[in-house]
Amino acid sequence: MRPLVLTLSAAFLPPACGINEDNYREKYIKVVCELYYECEEGFTAYWDDVDACVDDILDDDTTDDDYADCAFDSKNARKCLDSFKAITCEQIDADEVEIDEEACDNIWEC
Repeated sequence: MRPLVLTLSAAFLPPACGINEDNYREKYIKVVCELYYECEEGFTAYWDDVDACVDDILDDDTTDDDYADCAFDSKNARKCLDSFKAITCEQIDADEVEIDEEACDNIWEC
């Protein structure tokens, strides 16, 4: 079951009161881990809780340098996060997940 989280996070890792370039990825990963916690029975085979999931993925994340010279768009980051928060377990089960690809693809301008 872990590949779902890694697939979702790898697709948009270019990683809420205010969203900024310093906190976006952690907020994004938390949303993905929360979704995985709610929707996947195998979650506890890998992590004890959502915080452990977030910590594990952040520990493995090496993309910080990929965006060091890029401009961050907080409006697109918010739209992207909101679209992930709207995903339901039923959509995942039916393979009908829809996200705001336009926003998610334009969080970082490099």
